Amino acid sequence: MPKSKRNKVVTLAKTEKKGKDRKVSLIDSVREAIDLYPHLYVFRYKNMRNNAFKNMKDAIKDTSKVFLGSNKVMQVAFGRDQESEYRENLHVVSERLSGFTGVLFTQLSREELVEALTPYEEMDFARAGQTATETITKEAGPLVDGKGDPMAHTIEPKLRQHGMPAKLDRGVVELLAPYKVLPALSHRPHASYPLPALCPAFARSCMPLLGLAKEVRGLP
Repeated sequence: MPKSKRNKVVTLAKTEKKGKDRKVSLIDSVREAIDLYPHLYVFRYKNMRNNAFKNMKDAIKDTSKVFLGSNKVMQVAFGRDQESEYRENLHVVSERLSGFTGVLFTQLSREELVEALTPYEEMDFARAGQTATETITKEAGPLVDGKGDPMAHTIEPKLRQHGMPAKLDRGVVELLAPYKVLPALSHRPHASYPLPALCPAFARSCMPLLGLAKEVRGLP
């Protein structure tokens, strides 16, 4: 049967597209920061946590400004090559903008910036694929989450699938015997134990926020 020409797909989403005006605004903001701040750093980030990142930005907002935007748009702001660069040697910055990167403008020296960022280390739940920083063992008895609340009964089959001696007793998930979820990072070079998908339900990992204090890359 032929398709009716009257059938049309109507999008009900009210989200507006990021148009050209928003890109132009980002370019202008980056160039304004170039004129205002004496120092510029390109950094790479991973394990982004929005709340922790916001707290860090609020702490240094009087002396610094951070941009996490489209790499291609920021490359236009700096200039992709020597002919189009906004200031001398800024095309070098564009060459470093790839993947999960951001730009930090600051009035602080390198030493002051590292000192300001070093305290930002927060405990948070680990994610699948991360390296264990400590040995995680669950004792026998009712299982609870990080907040101390009983774990949902629907997770019990998943726990047994991963080899945990668990059972469901009157709607409460219980562990029949102590179980080592995973060992800590080995002391041997290049050895690690990645977190399986099960572990983030229990594990909390201490990670430097974005690793900025260690991975910040200064540009002359």
